[in-house]
Amino acid sequence: MPSISSVDDVDAKKYWSLVRLVVQDIFGGAHTSRMDRLKKLIHESPPEEQLLFYHTEPLQLAAELSGKTPTDDQIAKYIALRDKEFPLPGKRIKKQLH
Repeated sequence: MPSISSVDDVDAKKYWSLVRLVVQDIFGGAHTSRMDRLKKLIHESPPEEQLLFYHTEPLQLAAELSGKTPTDDQIAKYIALRDKEFPLPGKRIKKQLH
């Protein structure tokens, strides 16, 4: 059975782009240097660890980097931001069909 041996660079860039947007737009943006250090550390990690890491919801990571617990309002803003900036392929198709 084939295995996934690495994280797609395009997907990783999208992930970190969303984390950066959440840190800046939802949590005030003061923690992007911590994010940059973590991004480098993850990039240098073995592929299996990277795959596990990228299952972390970007909102959760941004909250941890910011040292904050997201409010209901911040969660709603995150969902709107995520869906606007990085819609799932099925959502793009729906929008095009209607």
